[in-house]
Amino acid sequence: MLLTDKVTNLRGRFGGALGVLALLCAGCGTAQDPPTQGNELPAVNADEPFTCAYDVVLTRVPPPLADLADQKEVIAQVEAGSWTEFEVKGAEPTPLGPIALVAPGKGPGFDLAVTKLEEMGVELVYPYSTGPEESGVLHDQVTLVLAWKIDEVEGAVRRVVRREPGFVDLWVWPDAASIQIFWHGPVPDEVEALVGPLDNGVRVDPITRVPFANKVLVKAQNAVFSDATPKKILDVLSSAGRCNDYRGIHVGVIEQDEARRAEIARTLTDQVGVPVMVVFEERGTLD
Repeated sequence: MLLTDKVTNLRGRFGGALGVLALLCAGCGTAQDPPTQGNELPAVNADEPFTCAYDVVLTRVPPPLADLADQKEVIAQVEAGSWTEFEVKGAEPTPLGPIALVAPGKGPGFDLAVTKLEEMGVELVYPYSTGPEESGVLHDQVTLVLAWKIDEVEGAVRRVVRREPGFVDLWVWPDAASIQIFWHGPVPDEVEALVGPLDNGVRVDPITRVPFANKVLVKAQNAVFSDATPKKILDVLSSAGRCNDYRGIHVGVIEQDEARRAEIARTLTDQVGVPVMVVFEERGTLD
């Protein structure tokens, strides 16, 4: 089944109002956005202790906005405006363009705000929240709007890729308005075709290829606590989990001696068949 066929089917099932077909196929296969060869994670060096990411590794600084100056100019004009029917509580530049928050949040005043601000170059106009937990926190509300917009596209992309062999995971990076797909094995052309800018500005980053499928790492994680593990290691085990970059697993032990932890790492790596990072970790206690 072709990508366009898949997305058309999704649109029929989940509603045409989201414009899923347009979102997913904007720029597919164009000369401006050629198919990517994908990202490669760092290789494991057998001569050095294995290390990996506990948490999502999208902690790098987001790329600068190419149109930041233009967005700031639009926002300055909006904030300098004066309307009796509505009030612009604030606006911020984002990877999806300027986002403006206005009051009132509904009714003729809000409808007029949408019309007027769109004419000025702000396509994302949302109600300003006056709830006790959100009132006055402009940036948090802008971030929430950004997450909503990305979430619309993330769901559609996920519905396409999760049925394909090799799909491992999908992360959303709101600060950069991008989606990262992790893949094990050959990447189908249909998935490669998703890479690039989508119609609402969100980008699908180049596919990141990983050395292990998720199920392989889960199996290795569980094997750490099996009878195959030497008792002297079981006695100091605290936890085991999958590395979030899919390069191996991490194991927590109450052993404080670094040389001993290195020995445990070598033993477990040989036993479970994937790289193992061993770190000191106190065992949790029940209150």
